[in-house]
Amino acid sequence: MDDVYITLVEDEYGTQIGALADFSADVFSNDELDVLETVANNFKGWSAKKISQYSHRETAYRQTSNGQFISFEYARDLSLS
Repeated sequence: MDDVYITLVEDEYGTQIGALADFSADVFSNDELDVLETVANNFKGWSAKKISQYSHRETAYRQTSNGQFISFEYARDLSLS
């Protein structure tokens, strides 16, 4: 991975993922903003544990070794697609 956009911090609860920059809608296309809105609306009000349990049922998670980044090749397989 050449470009880094996130921070990964391990703690007693697992891995905390954070952004290296503040959100700016200007860097996203309309399609990308639609995807972000769909995801935000779908998981609104969900706890981190519930989102984790949901995501761990996805093919992308099940087909990726622990500790590895999940390939974007699985994007079309997501249940929210």
